[in-house]
Amino acid sequence: LLLKMWLLGLVMAVSITLVFCYYVLPGVQSRVFNERRAELKSSVVMVLGVLDSIHAMEDAGMLSTAEAQSYALAELDKLRHGEDGDGTFWVSDYQPVRLVDPTVPELINSNVGDITGADGEPVFVEMAQLCRSRGGGVYDFQWRYAPGGSREMLSYVAAYEPWGWVVGT
Repeated sequence: LLLKMWLLGLVMAVSITLVFCYYVLPGVQSRVFNERRAELKSSVVMVLGVLDSIHAMEDAGMLSTAEAQSYALAELDKLRHGEDGDGTFWVSDYQPVRLVDPTVPELINSNVGDITGADGEPVFVEMAQLCRSRGGGVYDFQWRYAPGGSREMLSYVAAYEPWGWVVGT
């Protein structure tokens, strides 16, 4: 009788674990990813608003195009997002030449088209194509970390058409 009760308890524990792993956990993970996507999109939309404000000064003749772009890049270099304020924004043109990147400033004014993710895809070329074709969106990819490691990354990118820029997280 004790063995039967122990086996019944074991079957119930395994059943509860399986239900949790196959039904509950994926739903929680999906909600977390959806919330992250929405947060990233909201942050980029805020940046586009900043760019629109600066572009309006250009349109009004208060700044030349070069001055407006320089001012915009300096402002974006300082902006942060996320709960801890550790998220940054980068800007490239469609080539893709990096125009601002607070985390890797040595990439500024260099073509980042040959930088690939862990799966070999040209990450920044594909992000630029996403902006050209759909105006932007979520981009999921595997990012390489030394030595030999990788992790899943989530970025939101958007086109800023007046200047031909790609803004991303």
